[in-house]
Amino acid sequence: MKQHCRFFEIGNAAFSEKDAEELEAEYAVSPYARSLYEAKNPYIGDAPADERLIESIGVFPDMKRTMELMTEEEPYVLKIHFEEPPQNEVSFHEEMEKKAILLLCLIDNASQVEWTYPIENGEGQRERRFYCGREQAAGRLGLDKIEDMERFAESADGVQNLLTEYIPYIYPEISANNIGLGVEGAYMSPEGQFYQYIAYVVGRLPGERYDQVFQVLADEEDVTIEDVEEALSEGGVSEKIYVLR
Repeated sequence: MKQHCRFFEIGNAAFSEKDAEELEAEYAVSPYARSLYEAKNPYIGDAPADERLIESIGVFPDMKRTMELMTEEEPYVLKIHFEEPPQNEVSFHEEMEKKAILLLCLIDNASQVEWTYPIENGEGQRERRFYCGREQAAGRLGLDKIEDMERFAESADGVQNLLTEYIPYIYPEISANNIGLGVEGAYMSPEGQFYQYIAYVVGRLPGERYDQVFQVLADEEDVTIEDVEEALSEGGVSEKIYVLR
């Protein structure tokens, strides 16, 4: 039997006339998901709408930034330029990629989101530059086709589903088998090799336009982008490291 309840006030208490199913459906979607659905944008070229969506998502509001749009020809790209580097590059990258995926899901004709910030790494590189395209986003979400991303923007429920069932699982905590912290050979690779550390390396491979974050297993904490390059040239494994991603 369908249950109903009325809406009236007794003192400061409030009651609803909506039935239980309607209330459940209403509160199944968070205010954040509703705000994102209301801010979705069919055209990347609408800069004010892009900015509203960026603000609704909460793209690091405490960091100064500017926005740039590349819309003269496809692929259409939204670029976010941060004026200062993050305190932790790895966690910033992971959170920024999630926010980029939200932008790609909620701007219908956006092909790619890029973000940059300044650095001084002693090697002449003055800027980090990352990107997330629609193909990469679909892969992160575990979707079979890029077109499957479109369903998330069809309703507030779709946005909530994206936030609840997909976004939180993009980055696993640890990809290796931890067999004892503080013990030599604490981490085992999928092939059964043992390493002492999990490390993260941020950098740009030779000939590439964008930086990447690599998760590696190593016996030394100090791992460089050159070490990653060497391992990748040998299939992802060298004498020094094992590249997990």
